[in-house]
Amino acid sequence: MAIGASAGFAAPLIGHASGVVVTIPAQMVMSTSTVEVEFPVTVTCDNLGAISSYVYGHIDQAKTGATGSSSLSPIVCDGQAHTYLLHVFADQTPFAPGSVNASATATEYGQYNQTITGSASGSSQLAQGSVDVAANVTTSYTQNHYLVEIGAQATLQYRYTHGNGFAAAFVPATITCTLGPYGYQPFVTLDLEAAHGSAVATGYSPEQFNNFPVPVCDGTPHTYVYQIALNPGINPGTASVSIYVEDSNGQPQWPTRNADGVRTVALQNG
Repeated sequence: MAIGASAGFAAPLIGHASGVVVTIPAQMVMSTSTVEVEFPVTVTCDNLGAISSYVYGHIDQAKTGATGSSSLSPIVCDGQAHTYLLHVFADQTPFAPGSVNASATATEYGQYNQTITGSASGSSQLAQGSVDVAANVTTSYTQNHYLVEIGAQATLQYRYTHGNGFAAAFVPATITCTLGPYGYQPFVTLDLEAAHGSAVATGYSPEQFNNFPVPVCDGTPHTYVYQIALNPGINPGTASVSIYVEDSNGQPQWPTRNADGVRTVALQNG
């Protein structure tokens, strides 16, 4: 099973509140990395002339103790249904196929101190599969446009002398960038998460690395290799790599910021 930008599921779980309807699926795709879940949330909310709005999703699994959450802002409140794909990364423990408790909340802050919130919760089933969701983003601040596609394989290097695993992953990404009207220098960061026994290991692409890629914004695709620092070390296997467009925070962003794209990646010895 593979998932793209969206997916349909039967028997959704629906929560109603005044002005907001939230729907979550009865089945979700769990990456074969076991550390990331694709959580589509459908929201219908009234138009209050929103000042701000967001949708938040949370998953917890009793049999593994795994938890994860993500949020996305803003959402569209025009009285129509809109589906948002949350990329939920495991906090400390990998997920497993089977039942999870899932919940989602959508909130709109309107003018004159109006606030409307809706939520839904219930049991959902995780079905294992690969994930390949490219980032396709026009940023609101710079108006640069990005299409970012992660390669299917990454290379591990710098094995720890003492300890377990490799200290760095080299991940290819193909970026097609079109510069906005302000000429703002583009940048993209990548994060990585993988199972590490009964725990999870994470990594990120520090901007201070001398070889940190600066994308060329000429409307054509260019492929770059991102060096991701890993802690603790990671062994060959499968990982989930996430894309963050114009996000300068060095550490992994979950759960406060939904990734712009995610791919299940095979990790191989360099």
